[in-house]
Amino acid sequence: VAALEHHVAERAEEARRAKLQASALHSAFATLAELVVQEVESVREEIAVANRLQVSRLNATVAQLAQLEEMLRGQARNETLSREAHQRITARLDAVNASLDGQAADMFELKTAQKATAE
Repeated sequence: VAALEHHVAERAEEARRAKLQASALHSAFATLAELVVQEVESVREEIAVANRLQVSRLNATVAQLAQLEEMLRGQARNETLSREAHQRITARLDAVNASLDGQAADMFELKTAQKATAE
C-alpha cells in the first residue's frame, strides 16, 4: 500500500509539474503573439508614414509639372520656339516624367508591401 501511495504521489507531482510547464508555455505563447501583433502594427504604421511621404513628393512633382506645362504654353503663345529651345524643354519634361514614373513605382511597391503585411 505504501508503494502504491508513493507511486500515486509521484504521478501527482509529475502532473503538477506538467501543468506548470503547460501554463508557462501558454503564457510564453501569449506574450509572443502580443509581440507579433505589436510588430505588425509598427510595420503598418511605418508603411503608412512612408506612403504619406511618397504621396506628398508625388503631389509636389505633379505641381512642378503643371507649372512647367503652363510655362511652355505661355512661351508657345508668345513666341516661336527654336528647335534647340524645344529640345531643352522636352528634355526637362522627360526628366520630370521619369521622376514621376519612379515615384509612382515606389508608391506601388509601398502599397504592395502594405497589402502583404496586412495579409
